[in-house]
Amino acid sequence: MPESDYIWPVESIDNVRQAFLDFYESDDKCTYDSVDVAEVMVDDWWIKRFLIHERGNEDEALNKLINCLKWRKETEIRSIEDNHFPEEIYRIGALFNYGRDQNGLPTIYIRVKMVKKLKEISDLIKLYIAYTFYKVDKQSHGQGWGLIIDFNGAGVQNTDLELARTIAFCIKTYFPSSLEYLICVDFPWIFKAFWNVIKSWIPADRKFSLLFLSRSQLKDTIDPDYLPAFLGGNCPKSPTEAPLGCPKFVDYCVTELGLSQKAAEKVFAQYKPYL
Repeated sequence: MPESDYIWPVESIDNVRQAFLDFYESDDKCTYDSVDVAEVMVDDWWIKRFLIHERGNEDEALNKLINCLKWRKETEIRSIEDNHFPEEIYRIGALFNYGRDQNGLPTIYIRVKMVKKLKEISDLIKLYIAYTFYKVDKQSHGQGWGLIIDFNGAGVQNTDLELARTIAFCIKTYFPSSLEYLICVDFPWIFKAFWNVIKSWIPADRKFSLLFLSRSQLKDTIDPDYLPAFLGGNCPKSPTEAPLGCPKFVDYCVTELGLSQKAAEKVFAQYKPYL
């Protein structure tokens, strides 16, 4: 539900803002991004979203706000550019931002059959997920965004519980009150037990739409002109186009993740069929 649909006491927002300012003044300021702090001082959505998520509990909203701000500084999320990530991460197309839907909401797509559980690059995947969410969250600014998960062609080998936990934790902890709808496309029964675990991480207080649709039904919910071709859409935008200046996957794994050349090439070999 968009921010404008939530009615929230101004007093609560002011209380959390003042409590944060008091805490910030006595804390290590190097653990915060100055731009984030400046926005908290003037932008009610920064505080409102945590109050919504914590059902009005001002103390919990304050704690979650502080933790989020410190995480943003620790990851330097504002400083990351699209071309920080390996070219192949984009070309595989397992998770990507695909512009806006017919209602103007930013969207993220996940293709489960492209998921590989590889612990050697878990830090890369977690950062890429967080950055993708950061981008759409910034675009939507309180109006919400959509997540479409395509299960077509996926099997048990693609069930990465750790990845699912990362996605759920990231949304709830760092971008709360932002998910407007979640659509599962061609959801297979073999994922039922897996889904029972995942749904327990979805915040019950967030009023968003959860739909299980077939490919043919999807077009009734999202206009084909805004859907990628692999879901039967007409949008000409490529979901696997990499930004200019991206490093190669193996080079990134060696320089950024500290893997040996041999280990990096072994990991890359797992993704070659998708390229």
